[in-house]
Amino acid sequence: ANTIRRIDPFNPIHIGICRVEKEVGYFLYGEAPDIVLMNPNLTSFNYQQLKEENEHCSQWLTNLARMGCEPRPLQTLVTTSNDSPYFVNRYPTFEEVRLMAYYTISRGSKGIFYRGQPQDTEVKNEIRNINKELQILKRYLKIGEPVSLAESSQPKVEANTILAGEKGIILILINHDTTGFDKPFTYTPKSNFAVTIRIPDWLDIKEVYEVGNNLKKVEYKIQGKEITIPIENLELTRQVVLSAIPDDYNYNKKLWENKDDD
Repeated sequence: ANTIRRIDPFNPIHIGICRVEKEVGYFLYGEAPDIVLMNPNLTSFNYQQLKEENEHCSQWLTNLARMGCEPRPLQTLVTTSNDSPYFVNRYPTFEEVRLMAYYTISRGSKGIFYRGQPQDTEVKNEIRNINKELQILKRYLKIGEPVSLAESSQPKVEANTILAGEKGIILILINHDTTGFDKPFTYTPKSNFAVTIRIPDWLDIKEVYEVGNNLKKVEYKIQGKEITIPIENLELTRQVVLSAIPDDYNYNKKLWENKDDD
């Protein structure tokens, strides 16, 4: 890394960490470059013993890599090929691609790369949808860090929060009632539950809106420094912006409507 810096002192060094013992490699190689890219795939080490109950292994690995490379930004790979340990002799479904993307975003990834050539039209369309969502969320995600501020009344739904300084909070809901990835993928939607977010004393939330199939304002109740959002239905993921920026919704609505999906 130092040799490359001497040759080219102007551009950041970007390294990908993949086929290493992850519990060692992230900390060994994570300090060498300026930007780290990791592939949150399983290895022979049994991470199932270490992760939380409502946590996918890729979330645990992403968090481990983020700790290994801090304060350098971490980026992650989302596989769309059939050679990942998560998918046995098959390509991931569009639902699994969505989950993999937000698994890593929920643990502090600052960027997504896609590995492999998608074979399915639904997967290609879902990648476009995810990318469009991230274009709206990136103002918060690029300066934000995972902070535990939210709780879900539905045990199978994980409520993640990214605290983005004075700009606000990103809420990412993930449905963990799924099967796969080494089996055919299925999931059970969740309905009629609530999510409560604790707002820091210094943060003044002005707007709450969802970034998904569309941008839309979200109903919520506020009591003191807690905001409660009722959730009628959750398929896989939901992304909600709790913004402290005045008129942020209208600004992003125009970006959303003018954004080229490609």
